[in-house]
Amino acid sequence: MSRNSWVAVARATAAAALVWSSAASAVLVIDSGVDTVTKRYTIVSGSSVGYQGGFFGGGDVGPLPVSGQFDVVYSRYWWEYRQDFDPQGLQGTFLAESDWIQFRNASLVLDSALGGFVFPGYFIRRTGDQLAGDDHPCSLPFGPDTFCSGSVLGPLSQLAGQIDSAGRLSFAGFQPAGFFFEGFSYQVNAAAVSLPASPWLLAAGLGLLWRENRRRA
Repeated sequence: MSRNSWVAVARATAAAALVWSSAASAVLVIDSGVDTVTKRYTIVSGSSVGYQGGFFGGGDVGPLPVSGQFDVVYSRYWWEYRQDFDPQGLQGTFLAESDWIQFRNASLVLDSALGGFVFPGYFIRRTGDQLAGDDHPCSLPFGPDTFCSGSVLGPLSQLAGQIDSAGRLSFAGFQPAGFFFEGFSYQVNAAAVSLPASPWLLAAGLGLLWRENRRRA
């Protein structure tokens, strides 16, 4: 079976997992929201992807260099809640919040021998400068009035990493391509892409230049 077929099997297995969310009885959520910021990143040197054949997957490949760009969606989820026995909030209104990121719109330059590798797209929990996540059905944001239970019959895609003080990302992970330790291991280092000046800033600069030229005339 090809690597792409194994990936499809692994995803189908994960999709068959039991997921159950239900209102918990302890709290009453009165408001909630999500604040998001999206940044574009470019993959820098030291990044690589390799294929591990496992017991039945054939020979290993790499690790080989990977380059390209992707978006990072930084999200802060928040919930304001009260105790369910205190709907008026006489004992206070409380705040629960959690920080997450997701990778989107990845455009990779990768050796064709690593066909089947998919850039991670699941929710990744951010705790300070640390990153950790996997594609378990319950690994996603949910509020204090909700719980989730589930199981997956097969290996999980997962990663861990960090964000440094300059906003650079560094993370490593494993993406199963079947059972018995077959899959893709990867190391990604990325830096934020500097955004061009907005049109109004450019126009303001041209206006200042025009006034300065008039003053000299």
